[in-house]
Amino acid sequence: SRGGAGSNAELKRLRRAELDRSSELLGIGDVRPLGLADKGLKPNDLDGIAAVRDAIQTIKPAVIITFDQHGLSGHSDHIAVHHWTKTAWRDSGSKADLWYFAIPASLAATFERKMEAAPDKTIGAAVDVRPWGDVQRAAIAAHVSQRYPFDLNAAGTKALLERDRYVIEGAAGPLCYDLFGG
Repeated sequence: SRGGAGSNAELKRLRRAELDRSSELLGIGDVRPLGLADKGLKPNDLDGIAAVRDAIQTIKPAVIITFDQHGLSGHSDHIAVHHWTKTAWRDSGSKADLWYFAIPASLAATFERKMEAAPDKTIGAAVDVRPWGDVQRAAIAAHVSQRYPFDLNAAGTKALLERDRYVIEGAAGPLCYDLFGG
């Protein structure tokens, strides 16, 4: 989102600059912000669902990734985006695999801070992202106005960030290590 509900123009500009910097670091060239206020999104918002559906139909992705049903952190906007994406994917007729970024319960239990977690048995993919760890941490750190709940250099956080883990919508098969079919 562009900043807190009722945010001033400076915070909105800062949030956009953070998004642009993070996207640049990750090599994402096509960023489509919706310009919505923080903490104001609703799971059944038809305009939000339509915006995601339009993006799916325009881009025609092979893979779609969004938050799990808990929004990963429990943030109400993340939960809304989960619902928008799931509904838009279903309604669009897309053949793309729909994956939910998730933290397995066994790993979440190692942190003092409570995290929304997925049962370990539901994890369908574990992608080794260690080769991009420095870029990943820099992209997270680029969001200076937002609080990341962990010290990015702590041992437990490094373990969390070594692999991105996902739950697939629908029937899960054996654990895979590549979201594009591997």
